[in-house]
Amino acid sequence: MLLLISMPARASPFCAYRQICIGSRGPKPLQTMAFSSGREPRLHAVGAAAVVPGRRLARLLGAALAVVMFTAGVSLLPGPGMAEGQAMAGASPQRWTLSDASGQRWGLVLFEQPDDADPAGPRLRLNALTPGLRIDHLRPLQIDDGAGQQWQLPNRSEELVAAEETALPQGAAQFDAAGLVPAPSDLRPLRLLVPVANGGADVALMLGADPTKQLARRAADL
Repeated sequence: MLLLISMPARASPFCAYRQICIGSRGPKPLQTMAFSSGREPRLHAVGAAAVVPGRRLARLLGAALAVVMFTAGVSLLPGPGMAEGQAMAGASPQRWTLSDASGQRWGLVLFEQPDDADPAGPRLRLNALTPGLRIDHLRPLQIDDGAGQQWQLPNRSEELVAAEETALPQGAAQFDAAGLVPAPSDLRPLRLLVPVANGGADVALMLGADPTKQLARRAADL
């Protein structure tokens, strides 16, 4: 049996200890006897395997941590067959603020439908930022590229509220962006023709380069 005796270097309760090993041919377990000024000796049984050099232990822990981090990183990567549209499903909504020819302000949001109760797919939401504007909740949203190509996005404004509710927000409407097929070119600015309620004149909104590019990119993934 090996006996590890710790003795104080100085007669002080705060001093460092020097360790003296006394051994025989017996098994490997060690016992550490600690002496301190004015206190009874304490025995602590420790296995020989616990006496590991500090540097070797640090290297073992570092290697184990590296393996765990590498494995976690690989598991978060998209699979080789994942389409860009699938990766976008969890992306944050993209938002823009637009102005029509009369200076009225509108909010435009492109996002993936997150509610399992509604059909999945991309949505385009319009919010009237100028008070008093009302959007038709039945008619589709018309889009054109100024070069003869036109699209109609089905009105999905019923998705704005819970199924048991019937009152829809007057200044907001939601449309199914999956109707943007074939995909438009991202080189031609798109124009939205917003359906206005109560027989008012529909409002034209010109999209800038970024919303046009994002809509064209999303439509290409359909």
